[in-house]
Amino acid sequence: MHFITATPLLLAAFALHSASALPAPSSNDPQVFCVATHRPCKINNKTTCCPINSSTNTPKSNHSEPKTCQPGQSGKVTMPKLIPIVDGNQDPDPISDIFMTKDGESTVAQQITFTLPEGAKGCALGWEVGNEREFTVEGNGYTKIFQDNASESIGGADFTNWPQVGGPHSHDVVSDLECERTMVFEAHLQEDGEVRLVQTKENGWVMEYTC
Repeated sequence: MHFITATPLLLAAFALHSASALPAPSSNDPQVFCVATHRPCKINNKTTCCPINSSTNTPKSNHSEPKTCQPGQSGKVTMPKLIPIVDGNQDPDPISDIFMTKDGESTVAQQITFTLPEGAKGCALGWEVGNEREFTVEGNGYTKIFQDNASESIGGADFTNWPQVGGPHSHDVVSDLECERTMVFEAHLQEDGEVRLVQTKENGWVMEYTC
């Protein structure tokens, strides 16, 4: 029979392996555990797991758009305002990035608010990614899109498998929308999964329009 002497170096190595293999508990709620890529966070007074690089209180500024449309021009609004909807309850604080989850009855959906210039027409909702992005999808990434709290979906966005596709690409979700100065949508995952996309001017939800 062979015995292994528990040297200080061996004990330190075992402790490091154990710490990296276990999820991290929240200091505020010891019952919440998150995987290594996530951190405990509070959304709507509920402790949940958010991506490490996401923020729940310092959203990026909305991409500025002209206040009025110039005839013959076209444009798009990027980086809309995003509000989490946790288990059906809207959180008061916006977040920076696309972050939606579904695990059985536990869900984090998202309210999406665009501000468009006066005179915009021919609005089309979509999403896009650039060459440089932080984009992950776990499980199923298909979402249904609803407008103005309507009960029926107006379209869908499927993020499944797209993080593995290199290069910039864009995806139409709903075309020929009637433009308004403020347009509000909700995105809800339909199956268990998680979608995370860090929003920048090249990554995230977009609204295209003409003048």
